[in-house]
Amino acid sequence: MPLIPASTPAATWWAHDCACAWAAAWLTVRGRSFLGQREVLSRPEWSGQLHWQDRNSFKRSGHRPDLVAWRDSSTFAIEVELAGKSRPRLDAILKLHDAWILGGNTGGVIYICGDEEGQRRVERSANRVAPFGRKLRLELLDTTRSRRSPPTKPVVPLGLPPRRHRCLVVMAADKRKLKAKGKSPVAKETQAAAKDSGPPYRVVWHPEAEAERDASWPPEEAVAMLHAVEKLEAVGPRLGSPHSSSVQGDAGQGLRELRPRAGRSRWRPIYRRVSPSTFVILAVAPEAQIDSRGFDAAVRRAVERFGQLELA
Repeated sequence: MPLIPASTPAATWWAHDCACAWAAAWLTVRGRSFLGQREVLSRPEWSGQLHWQDRNSFKRSGHRPDLVAWRDSSTFAIEVELAGKSRPRLDAILKLHDAWILGGNTGGVIYICGDEEGQRRVERSANRVAPFGRKLRLELLDTTRSRRSPPTKPVVPLGLPPRRHRCLVVMAADKRKLKAKGKSPVAKETQAAAKDSGPPYRVVWHPEAEAERDASWPPEEAVAMLHAVEKLEAVGPRLGSPHSSSVQGDAGQGLRELRPRAGRSRWRPIYRRVSPSTFVILAVAPEAQIDSRGFDAAVRRAVERFGQLELA
C-alpha cells in the first residue's frame, strides 16, 4: 500500500502520537489487524466531512479516525482524545461516527481519553448526538499503558477441548440426558435445587458472553463483574438482592442477572443454573433502566445461546 510520507511531527503532536503508538502496541499484542495513522491517511474511505458552528461562524473540515482495527468480522474506529475539543466540533465528530455505524462502515468507535474528564466530555457529547449504547467504548490512556500481554494459553491434554469449551460440552451432555428422560430445562433447575449440596459452586462464562464482558466500558466494570461472579461461586442459588435478581418477563424465564457493585454497575451478566453446582453466564446486558432495548436483546441472546448448548 503506498503511504503518504511522514513528516516530523510538531511538538504539540508528540503526546497524541505517543498515545496512538500505545494503542497500536496494544492491538499488536492482542493480535488484532489494524490500520495505523499513515495507512488511514492513505485510505480515502476513512475521510469524512465535519460541519459545525463555533460562536458566530459555520465551520467545515475533514476528519479521519486515528486508527482503524478489526475484531472478528467487525471494524472499529479508534479516536485518541487528549486535548479537549469545542462541544460543537466534538458533536460533529460523533455524528460522523454515528453515520459510519448506521451505514455499516464500522461496528463502533473506541475513544482513548487522557483523563476522566475527557471521558465524561465524550460521553456527554454521545448522549446529545445518538444512542450509541455498546457501539461506543471509552478507555483511559493510563489503562491502555498498564495492560499486560495476554497470558499464554494453558496446555490442554490431548483429545480435550479448551477448558471453557469443555465446560460447555459437559453442560450440553447434561441437557441431552435430560431431554432423553423427557424433562425440561426448568425441571432440571428444580431437580438441581433439590440436590444442592452447597458450596463451592462453579461459574462458567459462555465464550461470547466472555467477549462481551471484555468489551464493556469503562474497563473497571469488567473487574466488578468478576467480583460479582466470586459472590455467586461462594453463595450459589442463595445469592439474592441486591447482588442478584430474576430476569422479568416470559422471555427471561429461568434466567437471572448478576448486579455488580450491589446494582450500581451499568452492566448485568445474565446467567442460568445448569446443574446442582454449575452456573453458566450466557450474555452481558446493559442495565435495563439505562438501555431497555439493549437489555432485552441480551436476554434474547442468552436464550439462544442456552438453546445452542445441546448442539455442542
